[in-house]
Parts: sequence; structure tokens; C-alpha cells
Amino acid sequence: GIMRKAEAQGRKTESTVKEAFDSLQTLMASAKDLVAIAQRMQKAQHTEEEDEQFHQYMLGLGLASPVSHNTVGATGDFHAELSRQLCDFLQEHLRRSPRPISLVDVYCLYNR
Repeated sequence: GIMRKAEAQGRKTESTVKEAFDSLQTLMASAKDLVAIAQRMQKAQHTEEEDEQFHQYMLGLGLASPVSHNTVGATGDFHAELSRQLCDFLQEHLRRSPRPISLVDVYCLYNR
């Protein structure tokens, strides 16, 4: 009795884990497709307003292009672009949830 229950529970757990990883792999494949679409759209010619809407949409999805020394170049530009991206992110977040937020929470939300 106890052995069979333990074996059944083990099979159920194994099945659940397998399904979760299958779902995760599907999600990752979909995310790659979304990133490819976003990159194609970024390269297309758009108005400044359309670019801003698209950027806000990407920030909302957490898919904004990361700022790095390689993508920006000069150190001063890196810090300016990073602060601009963080500001855009926080404005959108605070628009949805207008309450005080700790610096630790900002870090966790931004780097999720």
C-alpha cells in the first residue's frame, strides 16, 4: 500500500515536471519568435510617436533591447541610455501601480 502510493506519487510528480518543461520549451520558442519580430519591426522606418509606442509596448513585455557597453559605446552614453531606459520602465510601472517602491524592488522588477 505505502510503496504503491509512493510510486504513484513519484510517477505523477515526474509527469508534472515533464509537462512543465515541455511548456517551458514551447514558451521559450515563442519568445524567440517574438524577439525576432520585434527586431524586424525596430529596423523598419517609423514615426517618432510610433517608435515611442513600440518601445513602451516592448518595455511592458520585458523585451526591450538591453543596454550594454557594446550596444552604446562611450561610457557616458552607456550611463545616459541606461538611466533613460530605467526611467521609461519606472514610468510605465508607476502608471499601472502608483505606489512607493523600494530600490530593491525596482532592481528585481527591472532585472527579471
